[in-house]
Amino acid sequence: MGVFLKLENYNELYHSARQAPIILNLLPTLTTRDRERANALTTHVVNGGDHLAEISCCECEHLKGECNVGMICPRCHTEVMRKHDKDLVPLVWVQRPEGVSKMMNPKVLYILHQTFKKGGFNFIEWCMDRHYTPEAKHPPDLTSFMAAWPGRGYNYFIDNFEGIFDTLTNLKIFRAKRRVIRDLGLVILRNPDSVWSDWIPMPNKSLMVIENTGSDTYLDPVYKLVIDAISSVTGMDTEDKGLSAPQKQHRVARMLLTLREAYEQIYYEVLMRKPGELRKHLSGTRANFCLRHVISSNTKQHEYDTIQIPWCGAISVFRTHLVSMLKARGWSDNAALSLLDQSRQRWSKVVDDLLTELFAQTKDGWFWCTFGRNPTLWRGSLGAMRINSWKKDPADQTITMSILAVRSFNADRTYS
Repeated sequence: MGVFLKLENYNELYHSARQAPIILNLLPTLTTRDRERANALTTHVVNGGDHLAEISCCECEHLKGECNVGMICPRCHTEVMRKHDKDLVPLVWVQRPEGVSKMMNPKVLYILHQTFKKGGFNFIEWCMDRHYTPEAKHPPDLTSFMAAWPGRGYNYFIDNFEGIFDTLTNLKIFRAKRRVIRDLGLVILRNPDSVWSDWIPMPNKSLMVIENTGSDTYLDPVYKLVIDAISSVTGMDTEDKGLSAPQKQHRVARMLLTLREAYEQIYYEVLMRKPGELRKHLSGTRANFCLRHVISSNTKQHEYDTIQIPWCGAISVFRTHLVSMLKARGWSDNAALSLLDQSRQRWSKVVDDLLTELFAQTKDGWFWCTFGRNPTLWRGSLGAMRINSWKKDPADQTITMSILAVRSFNADRTYS
């Protein structure tokens, strides 16, 4: 089974939380003690040469010790648990403030932000944030268009999102992206519960480690962005802040845009780049149930997210399944393995019938797989593809993929 990204439904995740969620924008920040408590809920500070503590505690670390395991902290209302028993699930959330429209999933905002930009000017950020200062001037041919734009600000952007999306889609400067924009529009249309939410989760504090040496403070630059997002909304809805609705809208917009930037850096720096986690764990080493062959392009009628694997590759990757099916037919282990070894370089009706039966047993007639082109490069060149068939000619030892999908895998645009 391949691994692929799926948008999370934050409303559903919030309501299914095992512990009572902590609402960040309702935390008091009037006194120093209040601010220290808020910091303790969102970051983990290591002082001097100390190691990460393994002592059982609540989230704000007010209650500590093995004797308190299972008790509920009177301050943060979270359970005292052993460190190794804690899941890396969101415990701190931002609730939609009064006077602010639905909040957009930062991961969707990241895709929109990448799509609707031209040079150093970003249309999404310009629409959402009245205080947006672009890296470059807007394209000259858009001066009159932007002067006639009816409104800006977070609530206006959310309340009129469909119209804004359609307007940007039809702009001449985005004509080359029409197909990508159309697919993005379908994702948003079909997954409204995963796009719009009343709650946005913050990363677990176990990931937000700050090392304080006494002379300096060290923090991963990516998580500095997350801390900036947290700081912008902490205590925002408390009476002592006294923020107006437009001020809250601006803070929510900045929080989402900052989280978007943090996700972008995590995707590129932590996951997708050459020394990233995806290449390290999937492309850099050989995993079970995998095969590696030269790719060729599919110029026949096909679906672009399907691949056809070579005959010998099908025998290798489905070897365990085929042996099991042969044993169920009364074959011995040695006989089954001998048949598969002899069939690698020549077509076998027995093996072909077994593969046909195996694919027929799947729900939809194909197998999901993680498909990557070595070496993985800067793009997200690992993706979920469907194995829907195998080649009957043992001499053709290539994986055939769609010519429409070569770009994401940084493959050469050649035809065979």
